[in-house]
Amino acid sequence: VYKKPEYSFQFHNLKTKEGKNIDGYFVHYYDGKNIQLLSKPVAHMRDEKEPRSGYDEYQPAHFSVRHVFYLLDDSGRLEQVDLRERDFRRILSNDKEMKKYFSERRINDLQEIIEMLRFYEQHDTQS
Repeated sequence: VYKKPEYSFQFHNLKTKEGKNIDGYFVHYYDGKNIQLLSKPVAHMRDEKEPRSGYDEYQPAHFSVRHVFYLLDDSGRLEQVDLRERDFRRILSNDKEMKKYFSERRINDLQEIIEMLRFYEQHDTQS
């Protein structure tokens, strides 16, 4: 486990709701009792591309990392989400308080998602 104030890295072997195994290092952005927000870094390497003719341009090698985000519920199952409000509405708005939360607030970034998950946890443990 590697910890920083904003997140931690942990190795997991998890299963999606569809039954697919996903293992590797996950970034933990929010660790609640009933729900967690994780991401799996996925590296992509593009080789350099030499020009084939005088019209083509040289393209250097390029390395990029994108994060695939997941919600991990208390049953231990992952559900892939995009960092968009509609994904969280679909998954979490089965509750009256969460519907009210979504109608009163807009979710635009990771920090607002974490705040929303804290609200969800607080409300979920009170019910």
